[in-house]
Amino acid sequence: EQFHTSCKIEDTASSLDRVLMGQYSHFINRKLAFGMSKSPEGFLGAQQRWVEGAITLCLQWITRQSDAHEEAANFGWQLWVVIVAFCSFVAALCRLATVTTTSSILVHLGVVDEATFDSAVRQPLGPMVQTFYDFFLNLRGGYSPNSKDYAIYEDMTLSFIVFVLCAVFLFFCLFLITLLFKRLEVQCHDETSKRPWWFLPNEMRWWARLLISFDNLTYWIWGWTSFFWLGFNVYLALVPAIFHFNSYGMMGWLLACAILNYAMIVANGMRFSIMQAADANEVAWLSLDNVWRANQLFFMV
Repeated sequence: EQFHTSCKIEDTASSLDRVLMGQYSHFINRKLAFGMSKSPEGFLGAQQRWVEGAITLCLQWITRQSDAHEEAANFGWQLWVVIVAFCSFVAALCRLATVTTTSSILVHLGVVDEATFDSAVRQPLGPMVQTFYDFFLNLRGGYSPNSKDYAIYEDMTLSFIVFVLCAVFLFFCLFLITLLFKRLEVQCHDETSKRPWWFLPNEMRWWARLLISFDNLTYWIWGWTSFFWLGFNVYLALVPAIFHFNSYGMMGWLLACAILNYAMIVANGMRFSIMQAADANEVAWLSLDNVWRANQLFFMV
């Protein structure tokens, strides 16, 4: 049995097995197979199958009921490592947005002394934050009725910088642990050809593939975001709102992101249409199906 028969997305399930075992694929820049694109109705049905299969496969792995092949089941705990890391990242973001502090979580845990942290991080960054504050204040033309005290901006900036520094430090620790396991694999390769169940990924690309697999299993959780933004935009259009920032700049940024997003979709669709036209000697065409297909998946969840 080469493919999984316990879910509707056997290709994703089989790829997940390979990722957990440390294997990977190579891109071949050649046309090895040809096929016909689905009709809008067929594509809608395919997306329905993808969503149902992703939910089924995710529940199978969480409940340890997956139809894992070979030794993939022994490494299923690696997905839990990614899940715990993601939840910790979300919790850190919530702490950053809700807790007013310029200290680090390492100080609160007692790993680093507060005086050492102040002399190494807070005091050197203070003048830099003051310089940027004065620059943007002059650029804006002085204070406005919605301006806050400088101490608030300083605390916010220092909190964000500390958060980024802690994230970089933890990423560096992960890099060192990955190198350690790579060294262990080299030393233990002669003793056994199979990795023990407790073995962590031995290269950063393996972690990246685990993150992609985690996203493929859990993207359906964020299906509510499409309806949230629709409702939020309707609410802002009908109900007067007061903003404590430049709404024109924020709106311009969102419009620029949306234009770039749709430009990438249109350019990608046109590129494939031109390639298909060159192969079949037909006229290239592009419809709004590309734009709709790129956004309808979340609405189906």
